[in-house]
Amino acid sequence: MEKKLPLLVVKLKQVNKKGFTLLEAILVLTIISICLLLFTRTTTSSTSLSLEMDKVKSILLLAQREAILTKQVEYVQIQNSQIISGKKTYQLARGMTCGEHEIYFNERGNVNQARTITCTFNNQQKQLVIHLGSGNIYAK
Repeated sequence: MEKKLPLLVVKLKQVNKKGFTLLEAILVLTIISICLLLFTRTTTSSTSLSLEMDKVKSILLLAQREAILTKQVEYVQIQNSQIISGKKTYQLARGMTCGEHEIYFNERGNVNQARTITCTFNNQQKQLVIHLGSGNIYAK
């Protein structure tokens, strides 16, 4: 029996040398977590601008559809970081500005004049173009 015990100890030592210790595993997971955190922070600002532009476009499309459904003129006013449409006021993200615009959709969904709305956020710019004849709205 005494001869078998030293063999077990030798086998256990070999197994421990092949695997990670708990400290090494925690260190690797910490480094990976920090790298992922840094990567996600850099992509947030560009994503926010795209999302906010989609929000502005959605508000304009909603006003356009409302004008078509009610057969009445729908008025939208953009004041830098807020949009007033009908009786509702929408707030854009902090630091985002879109200038000052007054847009009228007639009962057919057409606008009173063609527009290009330029919005800025964190030194980035995107534009929404509203066509005069059709009332189409698209991001540029």
